[in-house]
Amino acid sequence: MRDGFRHLAPEVQLRYKSTAPRPKDEIDFETVLPLPDDGRRHWLAAASRTEHTPHAWLPRLHHGPHP
Repeated sequence: MRDGFRHLAPEVQLRYKSTAPRPKDEIDFETVLPLPDDGRRHWLAAASRTEHTPHAWLPRLHHGPHP
């Protein structure tokens, strides 16, 4: 907790957003994509694979922008 507010890790928030992504969630995904380290990207990819269909974000998690 910082500033008196609880914060979710960005990859956890994206996981929630990935269940039914809206255009705003796509923008959030693209904005956050360069930030997580490999471990956090791996977690989000693994969590996204729990869906019954392949998630559109998976290829970008593996091949998207990464500093």
